[in-house]
Amino acid sequence: MLVSATALCVLVSGLKGPPEGRMVTELWTRRRPRRQLGLEAPAKDHLAQRVASVVALSLQRTGRETDNGTLSSVATGKQGLLASTLRVAEQNVADMRAFLRRREAETAAAMASQEQRIKEAAPCCCEGQGPDVCVICLDGNMAGESTGEEERTEALPCGHVFHARCIAQWLLYRRVCPVDRRPVD
Repeated sequence: MLVSATALCVLVSGLKGPPEGRMVTELWTRRRPRRQLGLEAPAKDHLAQRVASVVALSLQRTGRETDNGTLSSVATGKQGLLASTLRVAEQNVADMRAFLRRREAETAAAMASQEQRIKEAAPCCCEGQGPDVCVICLDGNMAGESTGEEERTEALPCGHVFHARCIAQWLLYRRVCPVDRRPVD
């Protein structure tokens, strides 16, 4: 359940005047435009902090807070609704953070397994072609046997060797190795 700042203003308006505090007063007077796709994680976090401050001020005014900072009883009416809204907002933030952590772990695992499969699938960088073939132009005289003169070659950090003119042209458009697609920089 997502709560907009406008809905919070309506809930807080039953507290007989604006609560004290700069952050709460801003929430009291300012309205936010609604987002069609919901709140992003940072916005949810910010909203949860604002709701928490409103609930804390409200509970302090009514004396419904115990010494250790937890609720001593379930608040009734608008304050109870506000407290439950706070719990839902905090749970939404926690759920979103957990989802993002799982998603990052899944992505990292998928990338590692893909790199491993690429390494296992291509033990030789240029199957069927010797080390003296430029895979960009497919010219087989990298050593210069047929023409008598050796053409200048260049090796990338991954170890693949190409004609200098071929790889220079390739790198103008793509900053990856033409053989294994590793970034070049």
